[in-house]
Amino acid sequence: MVTFLDLRSQLTAEVDAFRGESLEIRPQRASTYTGAMDDPDRPPVLIIGVLFVGRGEALSPTGGRSAKSWSSRLAAQEIELRVDPRRHPGVLVARTGDHVVSALRGKTYQISRIDPDQTTRHVLQLTELP
Repeated sequence: MVTFLDLRSQLTAEVDAFRGESLEIRPQRASTYTGAMDDPDRPPVLIIGVLFVGRGEALSPTGGRSAKSWSSRLAAQEIELRVDPRRHPGVLVARTGDHVVSALRGKTYQISRIDPDQTTRHVLQLTELP
């Protein structure tokens, strides 16, 4: 008998096969003099995840998207990585500040926030690095 959890796992695997891309999490450690640098105590982790890069928008300094009382606006782009922790448990060791490298896109991102409370996915909020 097929259970709901079996169907959920199968659907998650299908989404990963269709939309997922291979990524590398490179652990970083803070350094007072050089900023972030590779952490030799934690090895890099290869994962497959679904990377969502939103379109750039302008935000007001108050946090709203359409405040008219502010004359200055800030550029913002939502970047979110969703990973199935049952298939890729290495994502569970990721920390804020670690780097995520996408060879497919040729870009490096930094983990700015981790949201582990999702039902099927571990969600990492990312910031693109120059």
